[in-house]
Amino acid sequence: MVKPFEEVAFSLGETGAISEPVETNYGYHIIRLNRAMPPELVAYDRVQQGLMQKAREKYLSDYRLRYIRGQVAEPIDIKQDAVEVMVKRYFGEELELAPNFPE
Repeated sequence: MVKPFEEVAFSLGETGAISEPVETNYGYHIIRLNRAMPPELVAYDRVQQGLMQKAREKYLSDYRLRYIRGQVAEPIDIKQDAVEVMVKRYFGEELELAPNFPE
């Protein structure tokens, strides 16, 4: 939840209460409290697998980002003969079909 929405949603006191219009980045909202649920302490065993999955996903996302940043930090030096080999492999000997890349 975005902060303005959250503040109003949790300030509604009784079931059926309706808020004044709330402006967020997503537009205007009118919030109705259908029912209040008391906070519940959940045992770690019940949420462990979900937490581990989120931790793995965050680690992999951060790892990929660090890897990509490391790859693009240094300029790429490709020798001209390597480019010609790639073009011939893709276009064959008919190099007139190959696009003209600026050097």
